Amino acid sequence: MYETRGTADEASPETATVQRDEPELSVVVVTYNEAARIADCLDAVFAACRGVASFEVLVVDSNSTDGTVAIADDYDATVLRIPDDALTTPGAGRYVGTQWARGDAVLFVDGDVVLTQGDWLAEARETLASDPSVAGVDGHLNERRTEEPTSVDYLHGVALYDREALAEVGGFHPFLTAWEDVDLGFQLTLAGYDLCRLPTVVGTHPVPESSLDQFRRWRQGYYRAGGQVCHKALSRPALRWRWLWYFRDKIATTAWLGLGALLAVAQPLLAGGWLLATLAAAGLVCQRLGVDGGLRRAISAILFPLGFALGFEAVPDRDAFPLDAVETIRRGSVCDAEASPRPSPTD
Repeated sequence: MYETRGTADEASPETATVQRDEPELSVVVVTYNEAARIADCLDAVFAACRGVASFEVLVVDSNSTDGTVAIADDYDATVLRIPDDALTTPGAGRYVGTQWARGDAVLFVDGDVVLTQGDWLAEARETLASDPSVAGVDGHLNERRTEEPTSVDYLHGVALYDREALAEVGGFHPFLTAWEDVDLGFQLTLAGYDLCRLPTVVGTHPVPESSLDQFRRWRQGYYRAGGQVCHKALSRPALRWRWLWYFRDKIATTAWLGLGALLAVAQPLLAGGWLLATLAAAGLVCQRLGVDGGLRRAISAILFPLGFALGFEAVPDRDAFPLDAVETIRRGSVCDAEASPRPSPTD
């Protein structure tokens, strides 16, 4: 069993600043039931940071029920736990990590991602530091899709952000159940910042093996987030139009399904034509994506409008998140370029 080594107040950002020097880089690893992968993830994080003069690693766990926290506790990392399932969202882990991070730049990594080695982190840090208009940099997961750096509207996967830019727009929203990275990207670009994607594979990430994974996403609130982000954007036309454009395919599919339902009631003969057109389109999708990919699209098309309707409600402000409820399992060190991922027994 692990031992809680402090309270949230003892390890708050203000107190931590007094205790230790500020590092150049903070790495925030967000976890939930990643006992099978977290060791590989953290080993790769420390290996990727060997060229960084000073860095800290923070693991923010979303109340895992497996051995994730116990494994992370073996590393020289600050381990934080959100102990209430009602507070555990993808955005919450990133929000908490941002509040504790003290580096000039903050790298976010999911606990099931294994970073690739090489010079991509140095390139990302250089890109971020050399141009004040750039607020964030990411790369590709699993396979490279471009040959040149590209400007993007949002970052995903393994993403490096300027901490001051995060603070300016408020950072990740802790109450969003999904799309928190897209929301942050839109906030940053509307604030005048640029985001860059390097033509490099920066990490590997497991791909869901079954289309039934969409139902797991439903249980975790993924589809409710569509309503959340659109409700949040009601008072900001520019942000609202960004979301409408982002969801354009889902909106079109929902409208098509709605048309089919209407025709089934009002014009059954026309509904037959609608059904034939739908089957033809489904065949084309399955031909391009495979049967499993087509089924995944179909399930998503049904779940999105349902989740949107359920999630179309106001979300609390960021500062309503109870940071004092976060538990500190371990307080790690500010590491240097030669740091070992696991501290000695006397540390």
